[in-house]
Amino acid sequence: MWLRLLFLALLLPGSVWAVSAREGTTYVPPPRTINDIVTRFGGDREIPPNCNAVRARQEALQGKLHQAAEQGRDPAILVASFERAAQQEFVRGDLSSSQSKIKMLQKEVSRYERAWVVAQALLAKYEALGGDFKAADTAMQKGRRNRCKDKWGSGVDCSTGDEGVWVNIHQAVAEAAIAQSKGLYEDAEIKLRQAAEWELKEAWKFRAAYDISVHLSLLAENLMLQGRYVEAELEARKALQLFVDDDAQLASLFLAMAEVLYEQGRYTEAEYLGRRAVNLSEANCLLPESVILALARRLVARTLVGQSRWEEAIEQYEAVRRALLSKEPGLFERKFAGDVEWGLALLKKGRVNEAAKPIRLAYERSRTRLGKDHPKTARALGFLAVAHAEQGERQKALDAFRMAIPILLSAWRERSNERSLVTARSQQLRLILEAYIQLLDDIRGTPLENRAGVDPVEEMFRIADVARSSAVQQALAANSARAASGSLALARLVRRQQDSQNQIGALQNVLLTLLSQPARDQKPAVISDLRARIKALRASQKSLISEIEKQFPRYAELISPKPLTVADVQRRLRAGETLVSILVTESRTYVWTIPWQGSVVFAAIDIGREELADKVGLLRIALEPRVTTLDDIPNFDLVEAYQLYERLFKPVEEGWKSAKSLLVVADVPLGQLPPSLLPTEPAELGREKALVFANYRTVPWLARTHAVTMLPSVSSLRTFRRTPAVVAGERRPFVGFGDPYFSLSQARSAEMAAPVQVASAEGSTRAMAIRLRNRPQTRKVNSADLALLPRLPDTRTEINAIGRALGADPDRDIFLGRRATEGRVKSMDLSGYNVIAFATHGLVPGDLNGLTQPAVALSAPQVSGEEGQDGLLTMGEILGLKLNADWAVLSACNTAAAEGKGAEAVSGLGRAFFYAGARALLVSNWPVFSAATTELTTDLFRRLAANKNLSKAEALRQTRGHLIDEAGFKDQNGRMVFSYAHPIFWAPFSIVGDGG
Repeated sequence: MWLRLLFLALLLPGSVWAVSAREGTTYVPPPRTINDIVTRFGGDREIPPNCNAVRARQEALQGKLHQAAEQGRDPAILVASFERAAQQEFVRGDLSSSQSKIKMLQKEVSRYERAWVVAQALLAKYEALGGDFKAADTAMQKGRRNRCKDKWGSGVDCSTGDEGVWVNIHQAVAEAAIAQSKGLYEDAEIKLRQAAEWELKEAWKFRAAYDISVHLSLLAENLMLQGRYVEAELEARKALQLFVDDDAQLASLFLAMAEVLYEQGRYTEAEYLGRRAVNLSEANCLLPESVILALARRLVARTLVGQSRWEEAIEQYEAVRRALLSKEPGLFERKFAGDVEWGLALLKKGRVNEAAKPIRLAYERSRTRLGKDHPKTARALGFLAVAHAEQGERQKALDAFRMAIPILLSAWRERSNERSLVTARSQQLRLILEAYIQLLDDIRGTPLENRAGVDPVEEMFRIADVARSSAVQQALAANSARAASGSLALARLVRRQQDSQNQIGALQNVLLTLLSQPARDQKPAVISDLRARIKALRASQKSLISEIEKQFPRYAELISPKPLTVADVQRRLRAGETLVSILVTESRTYVWTIPWQGSVVFAAIDIGREELADKVGLLRIALEPRVTTLDDIPNFDLVEAYQLYERLFKPVEEGWKSAKSLLVVADVPLGQLPPSLLPTEPAELGREKALVFANYRTVPWLARTHAVTMLPSVSSLRTFRRTPAVVAGERRPFVGFGDPYFSLSQARSAEMAAPVQVASAEGSTRAMAIRLRNRPQTRKVNSADLALLPRLPDTRTEINAIGRALGADPDRDIFLGRRATEGRVKSMDLSGYNVIAFATHGLVPGDLNGLTQPAVALSAPQVSGEEGQDGLLTMGEILGLKLNADWAVLSACNTAAAEGKGAEAVSGLGRAFFYAGARALLVSNWPVFSAATTELTTDLFRRLAANKNLSKAEALRQTRGHLIDEAGFKDQNGRMVFSYAHPIFWAPFSIVGDGG
């Protein structure tokens, strides 16, 4: 057996059956960055100068392999060889050929029972992929009934022995493929995890002929189909971690990992891995027309589209076209010619006539195969409308948009659940909606406006909320729905509706696979059966949705929020409030102001996303500097700040100036800049006199006149205004976690030290040292764990001060140092607190080894003694908390920082706390100064405690005024050293959510 497996490992390059030489293995954390993954495998490979010779040697090896299998009657090698061939045919888009390869395999190994059983499982898998579930089930049943009576163990059940593990794994993977093809994703996941568990326990021990990396990649794909992208990424990384050195297989694993990243909208990382897959394919001398190489190039092209690098994307598509048209024109037409992303790239480069071809092809195919009301058809029609608009054909564009938009909005509502994330498709939806909004803006005041049959300003406002819609809104809807879905009857209905949705999507994918086959290979009976199944499921789903809406109308509205109209908004606004909605597109910014009484004031402003991002970045230079002394803090650019106000807010002043409170729905990149720090009049800094920064006290900040609350979306107003407020006396006032110890040395040092003083600066002049509570700089080190994080002793004073202001019990409600632990947070009943505060580091993926989610850093397990914890309260763990809090205070660093280009203004931590049950968040927009933060948070909560009628937003406005006009840093003698009037001190925190 050992010789057989060694022979297999040596003679089957590029197969999915490569063998590890390791004896036993346990899971270790995957490489912490994408670059580390690539570096581990040696980076780019050198492309051989003479690929013809390399290919000849590979073919000779394959021939010897098959010959050796025949001579040695080794069925495992035969199975490996045929499975690889079948997989290649399937990837090429030839399902019939894949199935015929497996049927040939059955004949070859008919004498070897275990191998015959494995062949049955493989046949079942490919029958399911082709939609013939009856044939798939029959094949699986034949395999299960067989007992092994060959040379491997006469009379022994196939499930026993070394080869028995091989059989079991193949059957589990085949059952997973059948379940997944039917849309039974959770059933498929169970089977794939079962196979992986067997492999981890047995594969390395017996050096069995299969590769766990491939099956972990399948598990990653399954989790991705369920919308569980973080888990999918972990499994994809694990697949690479356990990978056997085989460049051809590595290219496929890189491609699988890149797909997971692409679906999350992480285009830069996905491009990086996609290019590595291209390089490895070329280094292994794959033919230019190889479908694997073409798929890798297409993925790179799509990542470039996601980054708006249109010309480079077109180059990748052209490379695919050139390679395939010469040798595989049918394959090109079936799998690549109708890519809407290709059409989009051509559109953006002004090649409108060329763009129409792939877009129109995508539309016609989808309409024929899936129907005119399918979201994929509507997406293609939406892009066709964009092309019409670019060609100046406004009537055609308007007609196409009006057909596509309702279907797209309906699909968006159905996806608005707890598993939804921002993906590439979300970005494409936004692009279509932005083009529609621009067309509506263009036809205002023209004869076409009357023919449109809608008020363009109102229609644009409604569509803008979907275009701008964020994962925050989806988390809010899911949280409210969970609170409303206490009944078992509703839970069952919702589960059945979700299951039917999954099954419809999976069966449609199978149908598309079948319909993309050459006409001679299509199976009319199977196609007819699939369509009948989909039709029945749609009817069932429609009935379930209708039943949910009838029996649980509030749930239906919350889980699938409809965009609010202007009238809807005004009904929900309180006296003195105005909603300001901002949408930033590629070339324009649209601003609506909706007062609680009166008319909408609207402006379309000629400033696009890129220019606006530059202006926000310029203003943030003074807000997130890397400084060591007070003198290093730059002056805030008042001229630029007022110009931004003048362009965005002044044109609509009539709609908001008389209000007392503004509810602002900001769009990227404005989510990075609190509107409160914009001057409402031209301002210059006067001469600085005795007190540093006191000259900022004369600036007419918006914060002086208006309380400001940030909303994740317009639709979230409905959620917040319907959520009942906490009744005084029903909850404890406060629970806080701060000053965690990240290492034993920090704990020892802290417990030997004198009581902590709030002193983040030393000296008495502009040259004095200053420390911001900055995010730890760990990304450039080779290994970063919890112990690398600097302690934040000032947060102890902050948590204690807030606790005193709110009347908390220090022993029961305040957890500092060793007591600020992950396990304590997860085990406590936090639903009994009004205010929950975390004063510590906020981390984002990549800050620490293996960290793939945003997290709150708490005391290290070595310090706390907690077993089974890692000291990180991750986004996923926060989602599992049960809160009922008016406030979640994230007094960490950069907890509202964007997670990359186009990311949410509120981080994943904010999304998680909304989902868990917080009504409002107090989050920081840049690295904070601890002493000023302590002053701000304690003053804020003192005001709220003293005046029960004070709103959160108004309390924050008054606190900001206090910091500007009166507060400042004091030395140990109580002498004020510098003022907090610079916005770096008073403006970092924003209220997101319910500011009432």
